[in-house]
Amino acid sequence: MEADKTAEINRTNSEMVLLKILGQGVQVTDFELIDKMDPANIELGYKTLKELGAIDGNLKPTDKGRLMAEFPTEPTMTNVIL
Repeated sequence: MEADKTAEINRTNSEMVLLKILGQGVQVTDFELIDKMDPANIELGYKTLKELGAIDGNLKPTDKGRLMAEFPTEPTMTNVIL
């Protein structure tokens, strides 16, 4: 069996990671991760978070986004809960 060399952060949804980082007031590009996130995943994550109302057009968390960041679930599931 061949080992999968793709980092976990690039194999899963990035919305939760993005929301947690943005909730701390840090831009993802300024945050040093062990493995770099795929730019396509970042863009898709931003798009999803904007559609959920978790971030605004300036990539800043909204009040709803800050609340969503406190939940231990994916933002799409948190949106359903709220």
